[in-house]
Amino acid sequence: MELTGSLTDLKKVTEDIQHDIILGFSSNGKKITLYKCLSISLNVSMPGFPTQTFIASAAFIGEHFESIEEVRFKEVNVHYFYLEEWLRISGMNINVEQNNRERYFCIHYYQPDDIKVLIDNWILAIYFTVNYSRDRADGLKIKETAVVSFQFKEGLPFEEILNKIIGRWEDFFTFATGEAALPSAIKAFVEKDSKHRETEIVYRRINGSTTPKKLTYHDMLFTFRDIQEKFGAFLNNWFSKAEVLRPVYNLFFGLRYNPGGYLQYQFLTLAQALETYHRRTKCNYVRSPDKYEKMMNEILNSIPNKYVEWLKEKLKYSNEPTLRHRIRDIFKDFGLVVDKYIGDVKGFINEVVEARNYLTHYDKSKETEKGKDHSELYNLVKKLEVILDVCLLYELGFSLDKVEELLSRNPRYRNLLENIE
Repeated sequence: MELTGSLTDLKKVTEDIQHDIILGFSSNGKKITLYKCLSISLNVSMPGFPTQTFIASAAFIGEHFESIEEVRFKEVNVHYFYLEEWLRISGMNINVEQNNRERYFCIHYYQPDDIKVLIDNWILAIYFTVNYSRDRADGLKIKETAVVSFQFKEGLPFEEILNKIIGRWEDFFTFATGEAALPSAIKAFVEKDSKHRETEIVYRRINGSTTPKKLTYHDMLFTFRDIQEKFGAFLNNWFSKAEVLRPVYNLFFGLRYNPGGYLQYQFLTLAQALETYHRRTKCNYVRSPDKYEKMMNEILNSIPNKYVEWLKEKLKYSNEPTLRHRIRDIFKDFGLVVDKYIGDVKGFINEVVEARNYLTHYDKSKETEKGKDHSELYNLVKKLEVILDVCLLYELGFSLDKVEELLSRNPRYRNLLENIE
């Protein structure tokens, strides 16, 4: 927002200026609330008048909120690019009839049933709308649209909805389609002055492109049809496991939303995500706690007292599995699915461990020996992605047989299989 004039005391021109809420109107008279605003420039001319520019975390069009605490919604509806392709549900039926002289096109439309899932104490619903238009130039146009609706018993704070609910759904949808979830329209409903009022939401997306790609259901990891019978169970799995797997989600989807990072960064992020997945879902010690405590006492009692604290610090994580151990464990669980995408499993594990250690510490003595060229590192990244995809598909609720089916039909994985090294 560029303001003619200033909301700031000119004596504070050198300070960071923030406003929780800025209220205004659009050029056509709509109410606008700017949410969590930061001044990025303040220009003062003499003679003349000051101008000030703000960036906002979000804008609510159609409503004025007096404070952050007041920004609460009972329902938020979002349309995403790729959603109709992922669902593959249509209420339209087109029949062509022809006699000797004439051809008839008969279009029948029925509205598909809403899809509703109860998650904790709120509802995720998917509903369908249709719009049609007709004019002399373009003829008749009919467009079906699907919308994801997040519905709550009581109004929830905007940031809680965005981060804990919509954000987790978008991770799920991104995982399913293979492309970053990209909203095309967001509308919310608020109860104010005993009325159910609608507001449009625009917010700054830190992650991901704002331009949708051409994507068909053939390119997706899985579609709604793959989980239709157990959609509620799968979604509840995803949300219920989010607290435990949140660090894994953050690392994994950080790359999905920003795929253009340095290859070294992608590799380290995926290696960390795999290590974290094991830490959060598998046994996180090598020896039983009793045996380890006994061994540590014997070691610490055998050295001079002045070295005890130093050694305790050095051995703090000595009972945790190494990265090599963790990857081996994961292959024990999922090897039947992932082995064919990896090739030499033992060699792969060794390469991942050595590359991770080198790229973490950059030991100069290992530079020639352990530094990977671009193609080698790229292959490791693609193979780590396969393993993490399999891990998350399993956590979502797919059987290993179904996971193997999903990978084998996907063009990305077929291509990886053809170029296996």
